[in-house]
Amino acid sequence: MRTPTFPAWLLLTCSLVSSALGCSPSSPPSSKAADSAEPEEELPRPPRKERRLDPRITVDNLRARLTPYIESIGAGFGAGYQPTGIVSVSAAGENVYEHAFGRADQQAGTPNTADTSFRIGGISSQFTATAVLRLAQAGKLALTDSIKKYLPEYPEPGAAITVHQLLSHTGGLPNYLLDPALVPRRAQAFTPKELLELFWNEPLEFTPGSDFRYSDSGYAVLGVIIERVSGQSYEAFMQREIFSRFGLEHTRVGDGPADEQSARGYSASESGGLEAVQGFHSSILYAGGGIRSTARDLLLWHDALQNGEVLDAEHQAALSKPVSNHYAYGWFVREELGHTVLSHAGGVEGFVSHFARIPDLDLAAVVLFNNSSIDTAQVLLSSLGAALGEKVEPRSKDTLVALEPDIPPRITGTYRLSDSAAEEMKQRKVPKKALAAMRSVRIIEEQGKLLFKPIGQAAVPMIATGRSSFVLVGGKAKIEVELDSNGSPATRLVLKQGPLSIEFTRRARVRGKPEEPENTDALP
Repeated sequence: MRTPTFPAWLLLTCSLVSSALGCSPSSPPSSKAADSAEPEEELPRPPRKERRLDPRITVDNLRARLTPYIESIGAGFGAGYQPTGIVSVSAAGENVYEHAFGRADQQAGTPNTADTSFRIGGISSQFTATAVLRLAQAGKLALTDSIKKYLPEYPEPGAAITVHQLLSHTGGLPNYLLDPALVPRRAQAFTPKELLELFWNEPLEFTPGSDFRYSDSGYAVLGVIIERVSGQSYEAFMQREIFSRFGLEHTRVGDGPADEQSARGYSASESGGLEAVQGFHSSILYAGGGIRSTARDLLLWHDALQNGEVLDAEHQAALSKPVSNHYAYGWFVREELGHTVLSHAGGVEGFVSHFARIPDLDLAAVVLFNNSSIDTAQVLLSSLGAALGEKVEPRSKDTLVALEPDIPPRITGTYRLSDSAAEEMKQRKVPKKALAAMRSVRIIEEQGKLLFKPIGQAAVPMIATGRSSFVLVGGKAKIEVELDSNGSPATRLVLKQGPLSIEFTRRARVRGKPEEPENTDALP
């Protein structure tokens, strides 16, 4: 029920988001000024359907069990590992669970609420996909059209990729947000054209239509196509044709001016507290996920989709029909809990989110956190499970322990991704650059503290939770190091995050030879 998930220590993930705030199209989209563009013709809205609570939904169980479970997360680790944000569940158009946790702004003391605005990461892609489908049903573009029809300057071979392939992540474009070279430019504003130039000359990762790989680059191209076709900036079009039209009053592209309803992003500090995170400039995130929204607005969005107000039947079906790897257009579609579940996760520095819909139950759940150290997937699954009668129980309380002095000499060194783990990552469609970054890791000791250093990235502090178990500061990953009883150096470690369990084996050090160079182009 989630986007392709890579370990939290990766600098960038495929679910990072974007925004065209203040950016003009890459070239004049039309002679019509953006602000004077005519709105899309309003489709006749269907009559409101009668909505009744499905008898399979157990509201009392949800309300009794979910809050204790969420409050148990990270309870022994400190504030940096505990949820801050909002969890909301609706059924048949009624809010059946809503609980806010922590603060939107730690310094100001502003509490989180259902109207607090969060960066929603990859959840934004469903709005971009819907905008494209609304243009298609108005006859202004076709899903079979190629990029070059709307962006004649786009170079080959990428110019032949179709709108359908962009929507379904089957175009083969490399994901620009996974490029570590972008990190030093995190505060820089980009125009949409400058974003496209980051990747449009890069080789494709596969022949268009032959495979699936999540790529924010494809949705960046879709953002520019929306601009060219509509004659408006991406931001203006989304505001006029999606957010305002369907009553999403607190949803917008980009960060906008800071106010009391805007959450600030945080992650765990080395001491276990919360520290503010400086995320990427909103213009870098653009149409793959640069939208801010609220729990209340996302549930209203579910209502509009559920009632058939947004798209006609043909295009509504396309929005949720899987193309490859369970992905449709802006949604993952899987069978979970005995039902077809549409879901998408979002992750951008300081924020993590998850949104799911079960149309046959008229059930929706939203998880928006402004602490990126929390795993939202399990919170979402627990929300849906509790709504369907599962006995969701609080987690056992883990605690931080002192690092035993004999441990660092035994576990420091270089570890390499095992062959079986590398093959599993390839099967999971992990992008080449992400897989390269996972190829080799080092555990190093500095001033009595252990640090975990992936190839080509900054070292991350490790916090002991047991003699040979650790969590990574600022991330959701856990590390288990295999130690034998004879006191010899460890030969194996396992990094765990969500559904992933990744094995690394110690690389033997050759006398006189330096540590393995950090060559991010090589693969295991």
